Order: sequence, then structure tokens, then C-alpha cells
Amino acid sequence: MADIDHGGSQTHPLEPTRPDVPDAAQPRSVQSHPGHLHEEDGHVAAHEESDVNIRAIGTFIVVLFTFGAVVCLGLLLLINMYSRQAVAADPAVSPLAVPSGTPPPEPRLLTDEPGALRRALAEDEPTLRNIDAAKQAVVGTLPARAGTAAPKETPGRRASRMDTSSGRRQ
Repeated sequence: MADIDHGGSQTHPLEPTRPDVPDAAQPRSVQSHPGHLHEEDGHVAAHEESDVNIRAIGTFIVVLFTFGAVVCLGLLLLINMYSRQAVAADPAVSPLAVPSGTPPPEPRLLTDEPGALRRALAEDEPTLRNIDAAKQAVVGTLPARAGTAAPKETPGRRASRMDTSSGRRQ
């Protein structure tokens, strides 16, 4: 809006825009009422009080937060009630029941198969060493024929060659 210049002086932006119309006929609003003008630092700050009801907005915010707090408190009480009911509804533990954490009776499933294999081999190693020593002792006492070579064909291979119904071809 352009300022009207009457003899070199600037007019206030809220002054009547039609100077030839009498004051009674000038359009009036709450904004143009001098009681609603606030001057800070030389600037005029005016607002339309009929557009926004600050009191209603503040009341709504207070009621909203109060309602939220009541709902949260109600939910907390409801959760506590349900947890007490759940504890009361738990069946009594039988005195014959096995306490938790007790492993089941033998035989159990292996949970560490490679470790179990290493332990079994470590337990059987002395016995296997004794068996190997016994075999060497027996082999050393057997009479051997001098100058004989190992057979070229094993008995199993000879039998498989003779069996024609196995489907193998030589």
C-alpha cells in the first residue's frame, strides 16, 4: 500500500485510506481500533483478535496433555493388574518336577560332535596302540617264506571277476 503524502509528512499505515469520506463512514475493524495497536521499537504491530483465540488453544493443549497423562496412568495400572493376575494364575510346581537347567537323562544328543570325537579318540588311543603292538608281535612270530612276493590279485578282485551277474565289466 502506498503511503499518502499530505504536505511532506508520511501517514500512518492504518489511517483512513479515503480522506474525503467522513470518519463515521470510514470502514472500521478491530484492527483499526487504536486500543489494539502496539508500538514496539517504532514499529506498529497489530493483530486481528477475532481470528485466533489464544485462550481456547491454550486450554485445548492443557486438556490434551492432561488426557494423555490420564491414559498413560490408566495403562500402567492395567499392565500392573494383568501381571498380578498372571502370577496368581501360574500353576503350582509339582515337587516331582525337574528343576530347570537340569540336563535330560542319558543318552543325550551330541551338541559338540567334533569335541566328542576328539575325546573318544583320546580315550581309545592307548587301547589302539596296544592292538598295533600286539599285531606287530604276532607278525614278527609268523613264519615267512623267503623270496615270495605279495600276490598280484586279491581274493576279492578274483571273486568279482568270476561273478558275471554283478554287471561289472573288466
